[in-house]
Amino acid sequence: MGSDHFPILLGFNIPLEHTEFAPPKWSFKKADWSGFSAGCSLNITDALLDPGDIDGSCSRLSDTLIQVADEFIPVSASGRRRRGVPYWDNVCEDAVAERTCARRRFERTRLLEDRILYNAASASSRRTILEAKRSHWRNFCDRLDAHTPVKKVWGVIRSISGVVSKTSTPILKSKDSFVVACSHKAHLLASHFSSVSSAKNSSAFAERHAAFERDNASVLNSSSSSPAAYNQAFSLDELRQALRQCKNSSTGQDRICYEMFCHMSAPVLLVFLAFFNLIWTSGSFTLAWRGSVVVPFLKPGNVAAFASSY
Repeated sequence: MGSDHFPILLGFNIPLEHTEFAPPKWSFKKADWSGFSAGCSLNITDALLDPGDIDGSCSRLSDTLIQVADEFIPVSASGRRRRGVPYWDNVCEDAVAERTCARRRFERTRLLEDRILYNAASASSRRTILEAKRSHWRNFCDRLDAHTPVKKVWGVIRSISGVVSKTSTPILKSKDSFVVACSHKAHLLASHFSSVSSAKNSSAFAERHAAFERDNASVLNSSSSSPAAYNQAFSLDELRQALRQCKNSSTGQDRICYEMFCHMSAPVLLVFLAFFNLIWTSGSFTLAWRGSVVVPFLKPGNVAAFASSY
């Protein structure tokens, strides 16, 4: 009321795409592993394998495994959610709730007494939160030793300060044009990463590879009927040993992770082992494994608008 400013409507002629920042993830803490193991034993059998069709066997195994996982492993909600700070507890929650009640009371009454109470509650909440921060940091410092990774220390510092890393890629610039659509950004970044990883930039690796083939030509070109030890099929013990050394990394496009294999019975693992040995002995690599999910990270101190900065 009484303002001489007129509303301004801004419009953009460039259509913007919606980006899913946080894809759904498996919630392993709520998984029914006994049901998952039983479902795998019932549905994953040797009938899914076809020695003459590597890609089809991979597709059938992956689809069946995901169907069983969808039934017994819940999925977390998608979307970006702000992570809570590690020092937050019930005392901080009560202090903030008391401050909120005092603020609402003052907004309703506009009395001086309520304003004083609100100021006191606000100061008390700030003091409570600051003490919680200090206590959490002291407890963490008490556990530090010479083997504590620096990455973990900086992670705790960022979590205490409430810093949230951005996962979205801004508008990129390519020559004299701007790249706005997410699909165009992906193609631009893929083109840049491909040029960086090109064989033209890896002459040293190519020389080492050629030297290895030259020094081991007699072994690589051997036509002996008795296979060497490194050409024999993998065993179940080797598969389990490899799984024990794997970490719960992010899933790829097939949504399959190592945690699922750790809860499979021996007959189911033997089915997957037969598939792995089929690839090993035939030399045919499935097309589904030739793709990967690449996440761009901005280099420190670089301009975010250029693909070369990732």
